[in-house]
Amino acid sequence: MKHILALMVVFVSLNAFAANIYSLELTYSGTEVKGRAAWKSDKPAGFDAAGLSIKGAEVTDGTFTLPAGRTEISFEGTPRSAFGSWFPAPKDEAYYMLKLTLPKGLYPVFEGEELSALNGVFTFRSRGAAEQPALVIVKDAAMRSIKSEGVTVRTVFSVNNAAFAEEYLRKSAEYIKMYTELIGKYPYEAFTAVEVPYPVGYAFEGFTTLGSAVIPLPFITETSLGHEILHQWFGGSVGIDYDKGNWAEGITTYMADYYYDELKWKGKEYRKNALISYAAYTDNKTDFPLTEFRSRHGKAGSAVGYNKSMMFFHMLKRTYGNDRFLEAVRLFVKENTGRRASWEDWKSAFLKTSGEEAGILFDTWISSKGLPEYSAEKIDIKSENGRYITSFNLVRNGGGFIADVPVSIKTVTGQKDFILRSDNASKLFELATDTEPLSFALDPYYDVPRVLYASEIPPVLAAYLGASKKVFVTGADGFDCLADVSEQGEVKRVSYDGFRLEDYKDHSVMLAGVPDSFYGKYFGRAPEKGAGLLIKAYKNPFSADNSVISVSGDKDGLEGVCRRLPHYGKYSELVFVKGRNVKKETERTEDGVIYEIKNREFAFRVSAAMSLEEIAAEAEGTRLVFIGEKHDEHSHHANQLAMIKLLHEKYGRITIGMEMFQRPFQKALDDYTEGLTDERMMLKQTEYFTRWRYDYHLYKPILTYAREHGIRIIALNAPTEATKKTASDGLFTLSADEREHTASELDYTDPRYREDLKWIYNMHPSRQVFENFLEAQLLWDETMAETVADYVKNNEGIVVVLAGNGHIRKGYGVPERVKRRTGMKYISIVQDEPAEKGIADFVLYPGRLDGAAAPKLGVAVKNPETAPEVTDIGDDTPAKKAGLRTGDVIIGIDFFEVNSLEDLKIALFYMKPGNTVTLKIRRDGSEMTVDMEL
Repeated sequence: MKHILALMVVFVSLNAFAANIYSLELTYSGTEVKGRAAWKSDKPAGFDAAGLSIKGAEVTDGTFTLPAGRTEISFEGTPRSAFGSWFPAPKDEAYYMLKLTLPKGLYPVFEGEELSALNGVFTFRSRGAAEQPALVIVKDAAMRSIKSEGVTVRTVFSVNNAAFAEEYLRKSAEYIKMYTELIGKYPYEAFTAVEVPYPVGYAFEGFTTLGSAVIPLPFITETSLGHEILHQWFGGSVGIDYDKGNWAEGITTYMADYYYDELKWKGKEYRKNALISYAAYTDNKTDFPLTEFRSRHGKAGSAVGYNKSMMFFHMLKRTYGNDRFLEAVRLFVKENTGRRASWEDWKSAFLKTSGEEAGILFDTWISSKGLPEYSAEKIDIKSENGRYITSFNLVRNGGGFIADVPVSIKTVTGQKDFILRSDNASKLFELATDTEPLSFALDPYYDVPRVLYASEIPPVLAAYLGASKKVFVTGADGFDCLADVSEQGEVKRVSYDGFRLEDYKDHSVMLAGVPDSFYGKYFGRAPEKGAGLLIKAYKNPFSADNSVISVSGDKDGLEGVCRRLPHYGKYSELVFVKGRNVKKETERTEDGVIYEIKNREFAFRVSAAMSLEEIAAEAEGTRLVFIGEKHDEHSHHANQLAMIKLLHEKYGRITIGMEMFQRPFQKALDDYTEGLTDERMMLKQTEYFTRWRYDYHLYKPILTYAREHGIRIIALNAPTEATKKTASDGLFTLSADEREHTASELDYTDPRYREDLKWIYNMHPSRQVFENFLEAQLLWDETMAETVADYVKNNEGIVVVLAGNGHIRKGYGVPERVKRRTGMKYISIVQDEPAEKGIADFVLYPGRLDGAAAPKLGVAVKNPETAPEVTDIGDDTPAKKAGLRTGDVIIGIDFFEVNSLEDLKIALFYMKPGNTVTLKIRRDGSEMTVDMEL
């Protein structure tokens, strides 16, 4: 032990006031390690035996204790890992002195200063009191080095990766120079990039390890290398007081990974993705304050310790400006080098550079879990002295966070930006612009750590990986490894047989190898597959906070995909070919919380207004023409007939699809247009007056023209029974028989469709559940779209679709759903709708037109499916004048029997106001007749 004692003398002379001193001498053969150690301390100390055989101490459960004073031990064995397992290590900090003997071909890197290296013998010492400093021994590696900014920059790479050494040296020198200018002098005499055979990347004092497989990857030198070099300051020379929270990952991510994207003008996207990741991996159970983050353990930890922390530092820079931010960073490093720092030390630095207000920000953000959610309420706009004042309450939910919230107002001439201090749960602001505002957005550039709205979050894989409740559904063999691709939460395995998505509304779902037909029920169609394995994310149509992940296609290489899949969390669509990623895309979403104030005014050149003839000419090469209507406007139906005539005369074969008739009654329409039945029979057989109810005089000219010219009419709509039951109880309460005449594919995923229907729903409050209301409308639109698509794919000519404006405007009702099925372009026309962008291809503004109307009796009735019984009689009506009474049952009119309300309506349709009719009624059990002038 004399040699060790000599080392001890040198070490003690350098660290005269050290409490714990640890001197080591060890030899490594390439497989086995053997050594001696001397320990000096003023109190007993616990040691980790590192799996080695120890002489001089009693080992229990892998640990032993050395007494106060000076003690010597020896050890030998096989190292159990590449880091920190070469020698028994004290659990307390100590000053280390190490002498290491290695055979030729091995090279050591120690977390400390290298004192000498000669003929395979190396000596090192720690830079101060250290806790288990790392020792890495590399085999068959070549060392290269350069000098930069007074720092020795080295690579220790294998022969296989030697060609990359020059790039790593150059980039390392660039990073060291950049951070020296930003923060201060590089804290060590050298920096070494060390290759290890394991897929790891760890930063230690003075060096970082890189896995052999990742060294060739181009993004390592562009991002990861700079990140690890920055850790030489943050977590290296300035230690981390882990008991009070790990701040180092947040500031390093902000000044490395994020900063590199900001230099490429991609800062906003990085910040948005950070908040999307936070939303995916945290909830009330998994979230925690920044002061409780220790290290990366799972995605929830990363979402807080990396993403939320990074966003907090960004908010500080946005609040106080780049100069004061960097001043605080430099001061923090200067005051804390050589010691373990905490969030309180960051607070101290910002208090000194930015004033007392900075302390309030730290107090509200660091120790609170979660993020705030911002919204605008009581929005108003007024004109005042030639300027426009937009006022609203900025509302903050989710805690007492204080922040400066950016707001951008879009006006008719441009955009104006504001910064609003949110320091109350609700605060009124009035913002002035010189020109009229159209809309405004809260935090459109993602400068504030906050909860995102569903409209801002794309469907991504992370939403499944981070969900607390997940369902894995298999429809084919060979996908089992995907069931274990889960970062957190419980995973329930379910067979595809009998699986219904609506039974798992509060879950995220992965569908592996399920039949294509399943997707049609919820997403309109199956994902479009090509070569390889396709992974596509959707939002759960029953809950925008959850996701549905589709996995389909070639399973070759799936095991490797399963291992790497958590690294692709931010993407909406992925394609792998034999395990190699060939496509990765993220669906675009809105930026910021957007509030529309008013639509932009549009001006139209009157001289450029088009005639119906010119619109018909636009249909050249188009096989689909949608013409909207307000159902009770004669002028709208006159325009529809005019367009039908023009298209028929110009292009020949056309077909008319009508919302007003339901699919089960197609034969009755065919018999009518082919001349096999008359109009009265058609109205009876289609149950027109029971199912549609609008005055048939509105549509009669169209059907008459079709009959006279042999034009087929297609019944488009779903049966009333199906839509009514859906509206009441939900779509999936329908039986197979009830679904027979409805669409087999439904697409729930268009957010505009849902939002506009929500607005309509809120305008007409009822006890009806919104999701049922949505599904009824969806079934209506998808059934019409499917009917049109099936017909146009199997027949020639133009299909003219007649439906309410609401099914045609903006395209998302029926037109786009037909296009989804056929890929065919279309022309859309609406009538008497506001001329706003995207409403349709054409808007018609017809003048008022009066038309024929069937006469009415002026009564209310019950029992519409049997002879109708009078329940109420209007004043000054034909019924009142004729002496009808409540309780009278109408059983005939002129020569027509009346067995239902429908019979009465059909009879009245063929009569005219002013006609005198004989009404046959049953009163108090006796039959009688009453004459009545209509």
